[in-house]
Amino acid sequence: MTTTKRIRVAIGGLFHETNTYATELTGPTTLDDLVVYRKEDMMKLKGTAMGGPIEECIENGWEIVPTVFRHVSNTFGMVTDEAFASVKDEILSILAEEEPIDIFYLMIHGAGVVLNTPDLEGELARSIREAIGPNAKIVSSTDLHGKVTDLIAKEYDLYTTCKEYAHVDLNPCAKEALKHGVQIFLGQITPVFRYKKIPILLPPTTTMIEGDLAHK
Repeated sequence: MTTTKRIRVAIGGLFHETNTYATELTGPTTLDDLVVYRKEDMMKLKGTAMGGPIEECIENGWEIVPTVFRHVSNTFGMVTDEAFASVKDEILSILAEEEPIDIFYLMIHGAGVVLNTPDLEGELARSIREAIGPNAKIVSSTDLHGKVTDLIAKEYDLYTTCKEYAHVDLNPCAKEALKHGVQIFLGQITPVFRYKKIPILLPPTTTMIEGDLAHK
């Protein structure tokens, strides 16, 4: 996608698939449990699931403003308030030095929960929105195992997911999300974010491997 405007894309986030029922077993996720990439270190993510927006920026000549990205290492228990606040403060501190920002690509899982903040993705976007202003765009492509909330619907300009299970398409879907985010910023497309909670409950499923079948 070509454009004469110099697009500034900030990237960063907190990728955590939280199992709220497992916290008593695993313990909460602290800051030390999160792998960290700061600023230029984030460029090492090219070619990975989280590298999609980086590659899209490089391919289109958009300026990359890397902030901070942390992802889960060895626990999936709820994120501590202190860890969440630390990640958020790191991102906002860098953004304060890098204004203006046109688009923020938020690297998230979609199912994050903080001990006292059930909507990790929405709260993080809300804080970033306050920093970059109402005209900048916030976009993300998440895992299929995620949630949508009123706050997410309010703060994200584009909130989409990968399409494959197993999730072999995280990288290209992230690239596509950023491409559409730039189109939104340039006024080339105007998507409308709507969602509705459907009053249904999906049945539980079981997964068996070949070894399990041998014992049946």
